[in-house]
Amino acid sequence: ILTNVLGQIAAIISIYLQSDITVVRFWIMFFLAVRSIWIWRISKKRYAEYDFNYKLKNYEFLKEMPSVISIKITSLIYGTAPILYISFSLGTMVTSVYNVYHMIYTLIKTFIYAFVNAPFNAFGQLLADKKNLENAREKFLMYQLLTITLTSILLTVCLLLILPFVKLYTNGVTDINYLDMKIAILLCVIAF
Repeated sequence: ILTNVLGQIAAIISIYLQSDITVVRFWIMFFLAVRSIWIWRISKKRYAEYDFNYKLKNYEFLKEMPSVISIKITSLIYGTAPILYISFSLGTMVTSVYNVYHMIYTLIKTFIYAFVNAPFNAFGQLLADKKNLENAREKFLMYQLLTITLTSILLTVCLLLILPFVKLYTNGVTDINYLDMKIAILLCVIAF
């Protein structure tokens, strides 16, 4: 998450400094590469007992390839369908407005997913202990309530602050009016 946030901050600073779009994309790709290297180094350090250079001779894992590819294609369609639909039906100017709001909500959803997914290993350990199933259920319900409450608060604050942020973010851009509460509400409902 840290590298994603740093990449977004670097991109926003580059945009604020009126840098070329290639500079903006460079920073996002740079922090993506840093994240990959970081994960590789941590894996090598924490799991030193495993041989990462071992060449697999068993290709049985390729049998699952079609289902993985179909998941990736579905994800691609899900991610690009709104942009394509808006571009073809309303034009690229409205797509630009949508993308500004979409970028903000994508960042917010990343924080929410990180919080939601963080304790799954702990819940798995609680569920593995058959003696404390009621304790696990109680803790899960408490965590579920906390997650819904924090998500509601975060999205409400985002909805209240998004128009001032977009106004600041698009200051000086005059090609189209970027202030559109309907898109903000729509993406907030989708994020929830």
